[in-house]
Amino acid sequence: MDAAAIDEAAALSAAASAFGSGVAERTQQRQDSQQDAEQAFDPNHGTLLSWWSAQSAGCSVPYPWPSPAPREPFDAPRKANRGDTKSYGLRNALWDDIGRNWTRNSNVPALPSPGRADSLSVLTMPNARYIYQAQEKIAVIYTVLFRAQILTKPDMKALATKAGIPYSTLKSAVQSHRFSSVVEDALAKIAQFDREQPYWVDEAIPEATRRSAPPDRYAGRDTVEQFRHRLNAEWHGNSVSFRASQRGYAALDPHMTRHELSDLGQATSDGVAIPFFLTAHFEPFFHPSGIMFGFRKASVTVEIDCTNGAHVGDRLGYPVPAQIRDALLSGDGLSRQLCWVIERHGLEPAVLQGEYSTVDEPLLAVRDYQSGTAIISCIEVNLFDRASYATDAGPELCGNKQALIEQIFSSELAEARSRHGWIMLSRQEMVIARYER
Repeated sequence: MDAAAIDEAAALSAAASAFGSGVAERTQQRQDSQQDAEQAFDPNHGTLLSWWSAQSAGCSVPYPWPSPAPREPFDAPRKANRGDTKSYGLRNALWDDIGRNWTRNSNVPALPSPGRADSLSVLTMPNARYIYQAQEKIAVIYTVLFRAQILTKPDMKALATKAGIPYSTLKSAVQSHRFSSVVEDALAKIAQFDREQPYWVDEAIPEATRRSAPPDRYAGRDTVEQFRHRLNAEWHGNSVSFRASQRGYAALDPHMTRHELSDLGQATSDGVAIPFFLTAHFEPFFHPSGIMFGFRKASVTVEIDCTNGAHVGDRLGYPVPAQIRDALLSGDGLSRQLCWVIERHGLEPAVLQGEYSTVDEPLLAVRDYQSGTAIISCIEVNLFDRASYATDAGPELCGNKQALIEQIFSSELAEARSRHGWIMLSRQEMVIARYER
């Protein structure tokens, strides 16, 4: 190798070494700028220059300008000066060109034109985590803190003020379900919970699952129910419970049919679903002629009246029917106006007789209730459905079954005809009340 080749190789080696040193130095400067921008930038009081500087450092921060007015057409006439239209269009064209060049030469999103109606979304901080049921959890926090007299109002703005978080920042975080570590630390400090525990974020569940799974099929430990239970335990001095009590009851004949829907007198913590158990009692009765009469099939209906949108989550008999003694209970999939059919096994004249109770598991569990939520339950039969009743009669009376039924229920026939044969055997109304201690 001649001297010229040796000199050229040495020059290339020196250039490569200098380039590597420069890259390392610029990388360190970029990291320092990133930290300075994250610490110094205030998303509520930032300027275009500070936003631009933060973006140059690779820090994603909210855009400082409010959403602008819609952009006018290039050739739109101006009231003050028609020639101003040209300068207006030129100004926007230059701005768009700046944004395109900026995007082309960096990894920063294009700057939106101040004359456009582009929606300016809040850019997510790099270390933000996805919070499952974020809005519901924030509601739990400010409700608990309001009961503890930490907040003057039970709303998000009062929580943001007390926690030292800009309201717009907290609102944007809730809407996007992504909280930065700063926001999480502030909430955890004021509400006294550990943000690394699975009741806040269950890291064992992939984010894609947390984003897409519906609440009734979600298997994670960071549900709002789990979080509410943990927070209520932390603030146990201001605990709230709910109980259901009977407000009204009526029965056509309590010796024939009666029922009760009950929470078994157990207090339920705030936010936890209230279980209700069904107990129904059926007895055949005898006509003066000696004919025994009873029901083979009855309908159990439950209606929930609540302005807060209370609904039923789990329920017995759906989608798989449930066995209760010698009868089968099958329900439907509705959440506020539910219906079950309880039907006796066996051939005629087997009828529903004795007590039928859902003692092993509740008939239903009510969620999202509030004080004053009413639950109306009824037991009904259809006299026009021959499979609903049975009689123990001789052959000479079999042709008169319908006439006998009409005679027995003569006081209810007007209602039965207007309701296509349905009559109400018993009706109960429950109301949920709130208790504090």
